[in-house]
Amino acid sequence: MFDFDGTLVDSNEIKREAFFTVSDHLPSSQEIMFEILNMTDLGDRYDIFNRYSKRLNEEFKFLIDEHVLVEKYSAICEENVSLAESILGFDSLLNYLKKTDIKVIISSATPTITLKKIIINRKIDHFFDHIYGSPESKVEHIKKVIKDYNINPKEILYVGDSEDDMQASLISGSFFIGVGNDYSRFLSDQHQLVNNLDSIKNILDQFN
Repeated sequence: MFDFDGTLVDSNEIKREAFFTVSDHLPSSQEIMFEILNMTDLGDRYDIFNRYSKRLNEEFKFLIDEHVLVEKYSAICEENVSLAESILGFDSLLNYLKKTDIKVIISSATPTITLKKIIINRKIDHFFDHIYGSPESKVEHIKKVIKDYNINPKEILYVGDSEDDMQASLISGSFFIGVGNDYSRFLSDQHQLVNNLDSIKNILDQFN
């Protein structure tokens, strides 16, 4: 199972910048959005714009429909993430997996409808057996896979780039590998970390 943004596609910064783009016409938008995005318990795009709209109302008596902001944000992300660079090793790893019996599943916090559009736009939908997004959580995604395939959690490898990914994997009892070049995005370093997706292929090769 793979997270999407930051794991398969280099899109984390694109999505972060989109929050500022959507809100840049509103009062004190940069400062408020920066504070929210630096919170530890961030939540998803709905939570972020909910907090943002509440701050505008509390501090400026400014009312705005958070759902409109979410729609604008999703449209920007759909367009820009569809064009983002893949993480190094994407093509070789996914082509390798396509030739095996391994089920390849996306587990993302992006809304499922938007996620599927992005994947189709990138012409990579043929690589994946299932594509799961929000509103279901990543823990729910893993539980669904366990139930649907009648497998042990230890038969699942979850690959992600964030603490949320690691926690979903640990809670579910599956194996976890982090993608990135340092442990600063994780509260614990008790897991394997790889620089890119080529390394995942090398790890899988050891079991074949």
